[in-house]
Amino acid sequence: MEAALKYNSEHVQLTGLYNRSVLERFLKSDALVSGNVKRGLVYINLSAMYLLSLRYGFHFTETLLKKISDSLKAFCNDNYTLFNTYEDRFVFYVKGYKDKRELVAFCETIVETLNSYLYIHGITAGIGVIEIDEAQIKDTDELLRLLLITSEMATNNNAGDNNILFYGPEIKAQATRENVISHELTEIAEGIKTERLYLQFQPVLNLSSNQICGFEALARLKSEKYGIVPPLEFITVAEKINLIVPLGERIILQALGFLRKLNENGHEKIAIFINISLIQLLSAGFAEKFIGRINEMGLNPENIGIELTESVFSVEIEEINRIINLLKSAGIKILIDDFGTGYSSFARGSELNIDSIKIDKSFIDKLLSVRSEETITGDIISIA
Repeated sequence: MEAALKYNSEHVQLTGLYNRSVLERFLKSDALVSGNVKRGLVYINLSAMYLLSLRYGFHFTETLLKKISDSLKAFCNDNYTLFNTYEDRFVFYVKGYKDKRELVAFCETIVETLNSYLYIHGITAGIGVIEIDEAQIKDTDELLRLLLITSEMATNNNAGDNNILFYGPEIKAQATRENVISHELTEIAEGIKTERLYLQFQPVLNLSSNQICGFEALARLKSEKYGIVPPLEFITVAEKINLIVPLGERIILQALGFLRKLNENGHEKIAIFINISLIQLLSAGFAEKFIGRINEMGLNPENIGIELTESVFSVEIEEINRIINLLKSAGIKILIDDFGTGYSSFARGSELNIDSIKIDKSFIDKLLSVRSEETITGDIISIA
């Protein structure tokens, strides 16, 4: 019984691997050992697998994680120890490697292994690497925090084609920036200095009449420390700290309030288009709450559009269409924004019950040099 309790306290049940507490003990133990042995940590971040949970269910993801962990175990030896620090996070503790090139080669092999499972599903892993120095290994909490941040930056495609990123001073600066932005977003969600999160309204032009027919509501964040923060940056942080839904609600209220002011000034046919994240769209009762807000404010739902990104194609289409159909039944228009920046949507674009698409400018720009894409563009337009 005692042996079983000890095993369970040190291992993850699904994978049979050592857990985070054992890794911390390893690191603290090694901090007492002197010598010139090179030590490093390779953090495998599979957080993107939550999309597979949405698409196929928890059991599918759990089975896939077990297969991945079994494949990673094949790399273990006296110098490479594998830990499962969280349900979708793995860490190799590497000792006695020759140089950075050896670590890079190891990471590239890991990427190949992971891609054999992930590529078919359109997701990738982020791999963060820290070469440990004597000062770092004495503070295991900070070391693991920086390792996690490095892997998250790699996951967010800041690390090149292979999503492998080595820790450096610039990452610590980025981590500090992210913490500040996270704190400010938390304050805004709590109702403190909410003016920092505001909207800019981009006119939508009717090419037939050359008249403004609507506005796209674009969320902006003005940080007290950093000034204007790019939307992609603060939205990523908001999603990471689970604040995208309450912050998104504030954005919706501002946008609908703007439309009501337009109506009060006699512009009753002007439309408003609001960007909604996948997480917010899938949140419980989103469609019903959104329609309720519109009715409470006395607005015409036919003058309201929701813009979604191609990330909706990563989720079970039936579920997305169920929500879309609820919104459309009230008269709300559904658009796909930045169409052409992903790679799965070309085959699946006609599966969603949407009203229109916005082809991304970066895709159109390629037509100047790649004539073969003209056919693809025609196909996209025909889908719409």
